[in-house]
Amino acid sequence: MFNLSKQLSSSVGFDKANGSEVQSTDRLEQRSLFWNLFLKALVLMVVIASCLLFIALRVGHGIEASRLRGHTQTVIEVAREHAINDFSTVYGDLNFLVNNASVSQFFQLPSPQHRQSVERLFANTIKTHKIYDQIRLISGTGQELVRVDYNNGEPGVVPVSQLQNKSSRYYVQQGLRLNNNSIYVSPLDLNMEHGQVELPHKPMIRFVQPFYGSLGQLSGMVVINYLAEGVIGHMRKQMQSLPGEPMLLNGDGYWLMNDRHDLEWGFMFNNNHRFPEQYPEVWAEFEKLQQGTLLSGDNRFEFALIQYPPILDPKREIHVEKTASWWLVMRYDNSLLGGAEKVLKAVFVYLVLLGLPLLVLLSWLWALAASGRIFAERSLKAVNVSLEKRIQTRTAELVGTKNAIIHSLATLAEIRDDETGQHIWRTQCYMRVLANELTRHPDFADQLHEDKIDLICRSAALHDIGKVGVPDRILLKKGKLTEDEFKEMQRHTLYGRDAIDSAIKVLTRFSGGKGGGTFLHYARNIAYFHHERWDGSGYPQGARGDAIPLCARMMALADVYDALVTKRVYKQAYTKRQAEEEILHGCPGKFDPRILAAFKRVRDEFWAIRCQHSDDDQSQLVEMEAAV
Repeated sequence: MFNLSKQLSSSVGFDKANGSEVQSTDRLEQRSLFWNLFLKALVLMVVIASCLLFIALRVGHGIEASRLRGHTQTVIEVAREHAINDFSTVYGDLNFLVNNASVSQFFQLPSPQHRQSVERLFANTIKTHKIYDQIRLISGTGQELVRVDYNNGEPGVVPVSQLQNKSSRYYVQQGLRLNNNSIYVSPLDLNMEHGQVELPHKPMIRFVQPFYGSLGQLSGMVVINYLAEGVIGHMRKQMQSLPGEPMLLNGDGYWLMNDRHDLEWGFMFNNNHRFPEQYPEVWAEFEKLQQGTLLSGDNRFEFALIQYPPILDPKREIHVEKTASWWLVMRYDNSLLGGAEKVLKAVFVYLVLLGLPLLVLLSWLWALAASGRIFAERSLKAVNVSLEKRIQTRTAELVGTKNAIIHSLATLAEIRDDETGQHIWRTQCYMRVLANELTRHPDFADQLHEDKIDLICRSAALHDIGKVGVPDRILLKKGKLTEDEFKEMQRHTLYGRDAIDSAIKVLTRFSGGKGGGTFLHYARNIAYFHHERWDGSGYPQGARGDAIPLCARMMALADVYDALVTKRVYKQAYTKRQAEEEILHGCPGKFDPRILAAFKRVRDEFWAIRCQHSDDDQSQLVEMEAAV
């Protein structure tokens, strides 16, 4: 503390001694910056003013066309925003419904009680947003399981006897091809019931997301029928104020909205009248430009492509058809623009001499403000760099402290068992080697990113923390354990889980309900499940297969390997060949086959870790291996 005070005092003295010099340098730098900005701003403003004067003398032609173009583009942007807002709502509702516990419970057990829960969930969603015509739960065979209709604002549940099989509908077939967390969005068309177009017409977009069970099997899908009449009606209302012909086209050029209603929805009624057939050259330009203005004979077209909004979540995919995009078009007759041919004759007084002082003043004020801001930003950036370095140093200290505490807790459990030696270090190293190898397997690539591997390996140190709760008479017993003693020893997995759960609850309370962190969740799973076996023969639950967390399956192999290659009171240490033989062939069904295959590829690295962190004399290990 005394040295720190001396350093601070010395630093303050140094700053005072050099303060005037620093301030003088800063003033010179800021003054130079000011003049540089002032001259650039003055030249730029003179150029801009000259250009504006030149343009002003030629303004007049095409004023009416510009007004119509601006109004049309405003309508287009409003329509686009309306669609984006509605689609964002649908994406959120669809994900919420698929992941809702009521839907999961119904697929597991389709009881009347669970059906009612799903029906209430769907009805509340429809009533809340009022933009859905139907929400349905459909099985993997295309059969409707639950359906709730909008019913003019009073959601109604369709009786089971009236539910239909929709396996022939294109959106169901597309839904059955989706991966988990993917969404299919249908083109805009008309709703059909019992194979016929429903009357009155209901413009509809169907959003489909599959439901996958806990074992990765496709159980069905949730389908939301978005009632697009709202967005179409909004477009029609906005465009009525324009003196032209409003149109909404799909990706194939069929009319979805037109003043002539007999041209609408031609693809639903085998009507081949399409915009590309009437205006083929215009349509070709549409597809090239996607937005803008086109002149064709006596017609003027203002147009823009409206595409379905994407999902912002990078973990989810959206699948749409080519026809799912919309073209919003306004056709004008050029005769409407005849009045705009009047030339606006504006008379300007040459204001260069009068305007120059004003330009100088504006440039001066702007340069003064800008130079001060830039100089302040540079100073602030230097301070931020210094603060970031301090934060990084402090963060590194906190991480080091946390790791030291973790190792101390793990050692607390291991120190009571003097036969384990460097068991903690070895198992952590085994886990890292095994995890890095498993990243090459497609089943685990998404689960084992570098940051997750680091969390798993550090949390592995706490796998036997529960041994603290095992009595010394059992833990330190030299002979074979009795059946009751072995049952008590098995409880160390429960003690470890409960201890870490307590830590998670404490952290949750102090972190405002955000949970105890991924690290402690890995530690809890490893402590509780690392004695489970792939075939279900382990303890404490007898869990099997993928029901055992991946980190615990990895720990099971690492723990057994280390037990084999280390000396215990009841056995000698296995040689490299003996340990590998026991793991690969002597324990059928005990380990995940994919993890066994990975171990087989990295077994030499395992043995190198064993030798590097050995409890035995190195020469004895070499002699043992050579003797086999």
